[in-house]
Amino acid sequence: MKNLIRKSKNYKTHGFTLAEVLITLTIIGVIAALTIPNLISKYQKHVFYVGAQKAYNTLTNYIAQRFSKTGCPSGDFECAGFVDNYYNTVGFNIAYLDGKIINDFGIVKTISASEIREKYPYYTISNGKKQKKTNFIVSTAYITKDGMLWYFDGSHVIGDVMSNPMYVNTEISIDTNGPTKGPNVLGLDVVTFVILPIERNGAKAGIPYPFGSKLSQISYVNQPCGEKYINPNCTARMFEKRKIDY
Repeated sequence: MKNLIRKSKNYKTHGFTLAEVLITLTIIGVIAALTIPNLISKYQKHVFYVGAQKAYNTLTNYIAQRFSKTGCPSGDFECAGFVDNYYNTVGFNIAYLDGKIINDFGIVKTISASEIREKYPYYTISNGKKQKKTNFIVSTAYITKDGMLWYFDGSHVIGDVMSNPMYVNTEISIDTNGPTKGPNVLGLDVVTFVILPIERNGAKAGIPYPFGSKLSQISYVNQPCGEKYINPNCTARMFEKRKIDY
C-alpha cells in the first residue's frame, strides 16, 4: 500500500510547454497565410465566372424573347427593329429600341461615359501591370436590376461600308458585379461578347460569341490571355475552360 502511495506522489501529468504552444500557433499562422489568400482568389474567380454565365444567359434569353415578340425570323435584325435610323445601321443595340423594350431588358439606370471615367475606371492587365482603359466606354451604359453594368458598342462595320443600310457587329461588355465593387478588369469581372447581325464566316446572326473566340472574329491587339495578360480575349478562354484559370 505504501508503495502505491509513493508511486502516486511521483506521478506527473505531461502537457505542452508555452514554447511548444507558441511554435504550433506560429506554424498554423504561416500555413493559413499561405493558403487563405489562394482560396479567396479561387472563390472570387468562381463568382466572376458564375456572373459571366448569368450575363450570357440573360443576353441570349432577351434576344430570343425579342424575336418571339416581334414574330420575326431568328437573326433578322432589321425586322426585329435593331436599326439606328439616324446612322442607317443595323446591329444589336438596345439603344436603338424604344423605352418599352429597354424596360423589358430590366434596365433601372443609365450612366454616362464621363461619370464612369471619373468614378469607376476600368482596366486591363499587361505584363502584370494594370492599365487604365480611358476609352472603354464612350457613350451611355446601363445598369440592370441585378446590379450589372451593360455597355453596347456597335462601331465595327461588316462588309461594304457603302452598303445601305450598313451592318455593324456589336460588342457587348458586361460588368458582372457592377462598377462600384471592382476590380473592374476586362476579362475578369468584365466579360465581352460579339453579336453579328448577318451570317459571316461560319458565325450565325444573333448569337453572342465570347470576345477573342474564332467565331467572334475579333481579338484584342493580339495579346494572349494569362496570369500577366488579362483583357477582353480572356472571355473566350473563360467560356472554353468553363472557369477562370488565370
